[in-house]
Amino acid sequence: MFYPGDFKMIKNRLYGVGLARFILLNGSVSAAPTNDARTALDNKEYAKVDTILEKTLDRLNPPEDALRLSLAANIAQGNYVTANRRVETLLRVTENRDLNLLYQGADLAGLIGDSVAEQERLRYFALNQPTKNDDLDDAFSRLLGTGIYPDVYRRYIKLYGPTDQGWKFGVDLLNRLIQAYDGAQTREQAGLLMDTFTTPERINHVVERLRYAADNFVLGKGSERYQQALQTIA
Repeated sequence: MFYPGDFKMIKNRLYGVGLARFILLNGSVSAAPTNDARTALDNKEYAKVDTILEKTLDRLNPPEDALRLSLAANIAQGNYVTANRRVETLLRVTENRDLNLLYQGADLAGLIGDSVAEQERLRYFALNQPTKNDDLDDAFSRLLGTGIYPDVYRRYIKLYGPTDQGWKFGVDLLNRLIQAYDGAQTREQAGLLMDTFTTPERINHVVERLRYAADNFVLGKGSERYQQALQTIA
């Protein structure tokens, strides 16, 4: 989730990655309007870019290079609402193949207060980024710090193993699932924690949370709720 205090940091990160990162995925610019727009962008005449590309961008499926030029120009001007619209179209056109765009698009969504798009983009990025890097660390922190994403947590454990941070993420997630009265996911999360963190102290902590869940009818309404807890522990 985006917080107001993060505005300057995220703004600098979007601009600091370099506008070229947003321009082209493959190949070179060929069409005349995009050539002119690229020249305007190189000359830092950002306001001219969308004017030059107006008819191209009005198409149902604008070409990817035009969208990336417009995205870069709008980020440079601080036009984050328009930039976010370009990201939406680019993600549709590219079928979410550009993971860097997904991550930066999450920052854009956060800047304009669209927490749903921010979380959706971060989640897709976290589930599909193939290798560990700083962006992935940040995505995990933002998703698992406050949200309910069991699939993201499973990916975290697969990549990072039984770290202290993973324990904190996992226990926090377990507590949120209990608070949400999600019995099935509570059992699954508890089982994953006990399989991953095998010290007696940590297993006992999970057992206590399961007992709390059973006592408070998270695992069912009748006496079978305690059986559900025991089956998870076994």
